[in-house]
Amino acid sequence: MSQANLHIHVGNQHLEFISRYKESHALTSETVVIQRALELLEQTELEAAYQLMATDETRENDALEWAEATVLDVSE
Repeated sequence: MSQANLHIHVGNQHLEFISRYKESHALTSETVVIQRALELLEQTELEAAYQLMATDETRENDALEWAEATVLDVSE
């Protein structure tokens, strides 16, 4: 994975939280804290997208039909 530098400004309250989190979870740097936060944010966004897709019954039925047809094709 390639990396790039990003410089950000955060308020004292956030900076204190990051420091406390780093210490309480024995993390090596503030960067690791931010990376962990971004991973959690990505996970939350992905879960929300899956939940939204699951509410689309037509899409769910089409996906189920495709999956069943694929399994039948592979088993033959």
